[in-house]
Amino acid sequence: MNVEDTLSEDPVTVIDILSNSVEFSYFLRQLQRSMLVPYLNQLNNFTLVAPTNSAFARSAVKSGDGGGDDDSLETLNLPILTKEQFQRYIVNNTRPFSRLKGVHILETMPLAGSPVMPIKFQTVDDENHYINGIDVVELDLHADDQDAYVQGIDKALPLAHCIDDVVSNLPNSYIFNSLASTAFNLSGKTVLVPIDSTFNLEEHQLNYLLSSYGVEDNRRIMGSLLIEGIYGGDGLNTTVLDHNGYPLSISSSNDGSKIIINNTVTSIQSNILAQDALVHVFDSKALVQDVEWNAMKTLVGLEAISFVEELILQDLDDLITDNSLEQTIFYPVDSNQVSIASKSSNLYHFVTERIPSIQDITKTLYNTRFCNTKKLGSSCQRIKAKKVGENAVMLNGNVLIEKGPYTVGNTTIFLTDEDLRTPNDIVSSVNSILHCSKSLSFLESLGLQKLANNHLGYTLFLPCFNSWEDYTLTLNFLKKNMTALEFLMRNHMLNGLLYTDFTDDEVELTNLNGLPVNIKYDGEDSDGQLLKLKYNDDNLVLRGEKDIIFNQGVIHPLNQLIIPEELDISLGDILKSSDADLFLQFISQFPDLETALYHDDYSILLPSTSSLSDLSGLDSNTTLEEFLQLHIISPQSIENLYNCDGPIVTLNKRANLTCKQLSGIHSFLQVDNGADNGVRILNRGCTSTLKSTCVYSIDRPISLKWIDNNDHLHISLPGLAVGLGIILGSVLMVSLLGCLMLVLFSKSKKSADTESHGSRPSSTHSESNENTALLSESQPDNQVYNSFESGYSSNTRVNPITFSKKTSPVS
Repeated sequence: MNVEDTLSEDPVTVIDILSNSVEFSYFLRQLQRSMLVPYLNQLNNFTLVAPTNSAFARSAVKSGDGGGDDDSLETLNLPILTKEQFQRYIVNNTRPFSRLKGVHILETMPLAGSPVMPIKFQTVDDENHYINGIDVVELDLHADDQDAYVQGIDKALPLAHCIDDVVSNLPNSYIFNSLASTAFNLSGKTVLVPIDSTFNLEEHQLNYLLSSYGVEDNRRIMGSLLIEGIYGGDGLNTTVLDHNGYPLSISSSNDGSKIIINNTVTSIQSNILAQDALVHVFDSKALVQDVEWNAMKTLVGLEAISFVEELILQDLDDLITDNSLEQTIFYPVDSNQVSIASKSSNLYHFVTERIPSIQDITKTLYNTRFCNTKKLGSSCQRIKAKKVGENAVMLNGNVLIEKGPYTVGNTTIFLTDEDLRTPNDIVSSVNSILHCSKSLSFLESLGLQKLANNHLGYTLFLPCFNSWEDYTLTLNFLKKNMTALEFLMRNHMLNGLLYTDFTDDEVELTNLNGLPVNIKYDGEDSDGQLLKLKYNDDNLVLRGEKDIIFNQGVIHPLNQLIIPEELDISLGDILKSSDADLFLQFISQFPDLETALYHDDYSILLPSTSSLSDLSGLDSNTTLEEFLQLHIISPQSIENLYNCDGPIVTLNKRANLTCKQLSGIHSFLQVDNGADNGVRILNRGCTSTLKSTCVYSIDRPISLKWIDNNDHLHISLPGLAVGLGIILGSVLMVSLLGCLMLVLFSKSKKSADTESHGSRPSSTHSESNENTALLSESQPDNQVYNSFESGYSSNTRVNPITFSKKTSPVS
């Protein structure tokens, strides 16, 4: 029987409806126990959502408190309802389902101290009606005395989840939830949730919005997505204010199942109930408030907050807030690497032009915003960039770009693996692989590693690699003459900055000796790895490792020395500073030869004093002169000796030399068409005037005997001749043996005669003259040469190269 059939024609209250229907007996009993009947009787113009007994029976079965019949319900422990708990059953609306179509979002009755709750009434067709998704089994029971309706449902009306739980469980809502987590209260609001892709935010941008610097922008974004009050369901067509105070048009379609914002954006999910809020989901970017990005916000998002704070503290914040500035910023991935936060070091992270991508790094040098007039004059410090792969770039030789670009306005930001620190002093800036240690040690010993501020900057052409190889013996002179060494080193140091990207064909500077220097561009190879310059009259070649940035300018490593014309280092100067005392003593006896030591067009082969002191067997000054001539290279051959290429003419007219390259400056010299013996060149030292005029230290002297050696000649004879030779030789040996015996017998007899006549004093004595041998003749010639050729001098630990003699074939 219908509930309405049991009611009289007298005015009816909601309690009357509940009392006259056994279906609501349990709910009525709960209201009575909770002392809510008087409260309910005071209300007007509302709808009561009343669970039927079957709803409580289901709950009892589910909870295990009893069976499903009415008798078992008598034993249930009825919970006491508070007004706040009872509030979700009282709808602040009197529209019956008979007047509703589609989805309608209504609100619960307001209660002091508690927010209203949304409740969803839905009509699918004439037979199917739902409240919050629960079937309505007793429809539109009218209590005319209170102008109220009772809607009976067959399940208990659960308390909805809180808004935070609702949005956190939505798919594709990570960004919204992240933004909402920063102290935004969503209670009592209609919440518009864009899915993640609509925000179009990169990770660093979201990081910024969640930081203390991004609070205002976060509020603007969230404010445009929040509407105070509950708006949803059918019949919606109004204009409201969002949380930022801007008007927002909100309407519905499809019988309230779709929500439209500003007449253009339609929801993909609608009318999602929360305990005290309503949620609609969208996939349109039009709902998301734009953020005006700048470098500061980007850097904060990249976790460079300390960098940003330092720039603000140093009044440099315009560099990261002005989007019109064309620039590139380099900053380390790990901000903890930034140990020095000075103004100059911070400015060094800024390049004064925009580099859109790594592929656009086509230059080698870039100007930074770090300018120091005392050290660099009108120029600013630079950064050197070098590609180390298709997509990799190294800065200043040790900092690798790892991430980026991050572009905002006219600014590009790259993240590096290490902090890009301001250039250091000369010694610290030069990589050890360039082999500049000798030059650097000279600068330190001369006090030139730290230069005075000249308001111009410095350019250093630093001898590195094999620059000193030609001057090993010359260094002996320079180390004993520090003034000359300082003059040489200062010649490599210029006042003013000369980078390899200079545009002028010719530049006039001065070196640290105060002398003018003219630098001219002289070309480069096709890939730019070799740059040719003219330093006055000297040709310079700058290779791949050029433009080393240091705190006062730039360093260009050289594979050569720049010898100034004012520095005069002769062969004689080199010899006097070397192991050449005995050689100089010998040559001093021949003035014509000695003059070669002070001319620019000879070279000297210098045996060590120890190897010369072992020399003997020279029987006259003429022989000594020939020996010395053999060690002096004539002017037309000094280039051949320097390059170890072509015939080498000595001052000895009987002999020329040949050269075989071994490695580097080490080579092997032999007498041309002479013996197979030879000498090794160990080191050399060249003069200041002509690069090929040098003193070459050799491991032993060149022997005069090698000139006339004929051991390499052999004659092949027929067998008969060989046999005849053997016979004649045998006869000759017998004859010689007989003669020897006669001589011995004769001497024995003479000795006996002498003893009988008494001994006579010797009256003869050798007199010295100009042909007497200069050196001792105590050994036979062959013994001298065998001793000489049996080993190298003390300058080497390597045994001499030996050559076997050819044996004549016997037929």
